[in-house]
Amino acid sequence: MFDVHVKGAPRRPSRGVAHRRQAAVAERRGLEVEFLAALEEFESAAVDDGRPLAGSDNEYYKMQALEWALAEGVTEIDGREVRLRDLVLEAGIVLEADQRLWLERATEEPLTLWKIVGVSPGEGLELQDLLDEGAETVWTAERSGSRRLRRTEVIAARLARWNGGWEIAALYSIPDHEVLRLVSHLEDEVGAGGADPRQARRVGRLIRDYWVRLFTRRQPIPDIVDSGGDPIEMTTDHWQVMDEVELKRRLAAEPDVVGTRERGWSRLQDPGAETSRTLLALNPGKRPDRLEVFARTRKLADEGRRWLEGVAGRSLRYLTREIVDPMSKRVLGGEASGGRSMAVESFRIGDQTPPGPEGEIPPDLKSRLIEKLYRQQYAGMADRSRPALGDKTPRQALRERGGERRVRLWLEGFERTEGRMAEDDGREPVDLGFLWQEIGLAR
Repeated sequence: MFDVHVKGAPRRPSRGVAHRRQAAVAERRGLEVEFLAALEEFESAAVDDGRPLAGSDNEYYKMQALEWALAEGVTEIDGREVRLRDLVLEAGIVLEADQRLWLERATEEPLTLWKIVGVSPGEGLELQDLLDEGAETVWTAERSGSRRLRRTEVIAARLARWNGGWEIAALYSIPDHEVLRLVSHLEDEVGAGGADPRQARRVGRLIRDYWVRLFTRRQPIPDIVDSGGDPIEMTTDHWQVMDEVELKRRLAAEPDVVGTRERGWSRLQDPGAETSRTLLALNPGKRPDRLEVFARTRKLADEGRRWLEGVAGRSLRYLTREIVDPMSKRVLGGEASGGRSMAVESFRIGDQTPPGPEGEIPPDLKSRLIEKLYRQQYAGMADRSRPALGDKTPRQALRERGGERRVRLWLEGFERTEGRMAEDDGREPVDLGFLWQEIGLAR
């Protein structure tokens, strides 16, 4: 995976290459039974009837299993427990000096959770032990990982002393949305005050088992809901325009409707507000006498149909409805929408009307819009229960032992997500400091 070399110092073998080479040599020297037992112990946490692993996933999984076998695998000889690493080192196996030294160093430390508190791209990472926040931070040389990992991300890693400093010997990636669950799991097992040094290896096994379950399970289909909690079902009602002039006149008289027939209308949730969400997008149809009315949920579509029938009268005639699953191949595969607006949100600032389907929102304006939406959506968040916090409000969670750590991780997850979206949008990320202030937690 990652490889780091300091000029004039011993070169560390590539992690995956070193593990595979040492395991293969050990197998030839009669240690295959012990290695198979260690690999079976690693595999014991795998999900029954889990997803099939192939290609790079399978190679990565095997590499992690070999790493664990070398670092943590044990067997019993003459009534005493012996580490597989020591058997490899003592078996007279021919290893290059760098390989032998790396095997010793890369298997000394336990696997633990680290929060990235500093990043120097192309050079390294500053890490904080997540289960012992009173411990000093550790600087690790990591050229490749430091180019993709972000500050406040949480990783499971085993460190190694190398060239007078620290490097990452093994890295087990933990998805952002699983970090809080894993932390809660470890707190239940070892307490919220941090792991006792004597339990360090047990903590490592708990992390490993959690990672194995995540990696081997079939990925659950997420529940996609809007801010009101209703399932997202992209619903389009098709209408025939019977009287173009009368339809324009009637919609122009509605205070919550903005736009034009040519570029499409939007029905706003709160037209008097500086920013407002869109309830319905009324788009030009594929034929001149057609109107396609899009809503992000079936509930909004039903309400919108009743509203439009009352407003449009005989100027429109209802034809049919189309519902698209947001997890379908049509959506995930990026099927084109024919140029018609299918966005779930539309905005207005002051007297400006929302850009039409063919328009683009400038990056600075988009950041302002998104910040205003965040402030509306998360108003009062400090006193609303959150599943990620064990169905407790952030204020309640802060009063619990270990609660500040969980709330911080939760807020930092918001910030990382916003940072990624801003990067994709080519804009500056929104400063979410107001969330911290509302909860009463210093950054």
